[in-house]
Amino acid sequence: MRLHGSPRQGLPWIVLEYGAYQALPDSTVHQLPLPWTMTCVSATNDWIALDHVDYAAQKHTYTMYNHFSRVTVPLPELDSFIGKVHEKFEIRKVLMRSTPDDLVAVTGNIWKYPLILCRPGKRAWVARPLVMPYFRIIDFAFLGDMLYAITKAENLYAIHLAEDDEGNPRVSFVKRITKHTPYPNGDRDDHDIWMGTTGNYNEDAPDQEDAPNELVGDDSEIDNDNDHSNAYNVQAATSPFS
Repeated sequence: MRLHGSPRQGLPWIVLEYGAYQALPDSTVHQLPLPWTMTCVSATNDWIALDHVDYAAQKHTYTMYNHFSRVTVPLPELDSFIGKVHEKFEIRKVLMRSTPDDLVAVTGNIWKYPLILCRPGKRAWVARPLVMPYFRIIDFAFLGDMLYAITKAENLYAIHLAEDDEGNPRVSFVKRITKHTPYPNGDRDDHDIWMGTTGNYNEDAPDQEDAPNELVGDDSEIDNDNDHSNAYNVQAATSPFS
C-alpha cells in the first residue's frame, strides 16, 4: 500500500494480516479494527482485499476496502466461485487494475479456479482447470489492457484482457513472451536463461468442466510448465450463479 498524504512519497506502508499498517521508516503502526473472522489477504495502492469467514455457514465473502476514503466494495462475483472452499484454501494475490469499478484479478491455491477476473456488477471470468499457463501462475501485474504473468518455470506470458458487449471481463488471447531455458547441469553461471518467442492464439471459450475443489500441489510435484507452444487456447467459464 502506498503512503498516503505524506511528503515522503515512495515509502510504502506494510499491510499486516490482522488489519494494521506499518509506516516506514519510523515503524508507526496504524490500526484498522477488524473482527476476528476477517483477514487481509492482499493490497493494491490504497485498497486492501478482505476475506470474511462465516464459520457457521462455512462460507467466505470478499470485499475491497479503502482505509483512507472508508469506501467498501463487495465482490459477490468472487464469492460465487470461492465462497465455499477447502479449509486450507488460500488467496495468493488480489490485484485491482485501477478504480473500484474496474477489473480485479485473483489467484489462489485451488486448481479449479487458477485465475479469476471480476468486475463489480458483472459476470466473472475464470480460467479452466489445469489449462496452461493459468494454473502455473505465481505472480502477475496489470499494464493497460494486458495482464503479465510469471509461472513457476519462470516463463512470462501476456494475457490480453477484453470484455463482451455487456462489459463482462474476458480473455481474448494469451501469448508467451519469454521462455526460461533450463540450466545445464543446474549451473546458473554464464548462461543466457531467457529466450524470446512469438505467436498468439484466439479461440472461443468452451464451458467449464466439472472438477473437485482440490488444492494446487507444491513446487516439488511439477518443476516446469510442460508447455510446448507459444500460445494457448482461451478457455474459461462464467459464474454459475450469474
